[in-house]
Amino acid sequence: MGRLKVLERAAGLAPGDHGSWAYDDDAGFHRAVTEYFAEGRDRGEQLVYVGNGPEGALADHLRGLGQRERLLDSGQLRLHSVQDIFDGTAPFDPAARAEEFWRQADQAVADGYPGLRLLGDVTALVADPAALPQLLDYEFGVDRLMAGSTATGLCAVDQRRAGNSWARAAAVHGIQHLTSGRSAFAVRLSGETVDLVGEVDIANTADLVALLEAVRRATRGPLRLRLADLDFIDVGGTRALALFEQDMAAHGRPVRFEQLSRAALRTLRLFGLGEAP
Repeated sequence: MGRLKVLERAAGLAPGDHGSWAYDDDAGFHRAVTEYFAEGRDRGEQLVYVGNGPEGALADHLRGLGQRERLLDSGQLRLHSVQDIFDGTAPFDPAARAEEFWRQADQAVADGYPGLRLLGDVTALVADPAALPQLLDYEFGVDRLMAGSTATGLCAVDQRRAGNSWARAAAVHGIQHLTSGRSAFAVRLSGETVDLVGEVDIANTADLVALLEAVRRATRGPLRLRLADLDFIDVGGTRALALFEQDMAAHGRPVRFEQLSRAALRTLRLFGLGEAP
């Protein structure tokens, strides 16, 4: 997987990238959205913005985007209200939504674009305790599809509305923009291999527990948990890994810890984990 990538700007993203953008300031977020789509415009990509508010308001979010009217008139830029897609009356279906994302990416190429660039504001789902587990499942599903894809994805979340759950939505992405000084980590899933990267401490241990539960739902059989790019983990985070390993073993699903970083090795050995060569 590689190390966690922290975004300072909504630029430099390429096909196959799947990132998150946490925000707590509307004007700053609209500037980021504009920068993100300007990069896609210059590459000739299909642009899709799923945001909060009616289409007119979303167009206003992009008032700083050069050639905005031409892009809208030609259909290269499409605007969708998140309220129309996630109206709260039907459950969020992770598999169906991931498949829809993939269809949009294929259709963009069929329509003559080099790729699809999508930004979706997932705040409403993150803020809903019932929908958040399904959103995490969806993010894992999309991440699996992104390898070698012509699509670029950025998931936005308003920290003010999402509460403490915003960090869980961020942590399923290996590319993150954070507004606080909170330490960042990511859980990435590829087949039956899990990569844990970044820093895990008392502030985000509960988020790690939630992500490990999402991993359990999304996989079958034994797991490999790689920690080569884990920069720091405290005793609380290590305890969460140990409890996860024990629970999985009790259900006949062994977890093998591999490629331990020096930081991980110190604390995992306290719990008798990571001893195998």
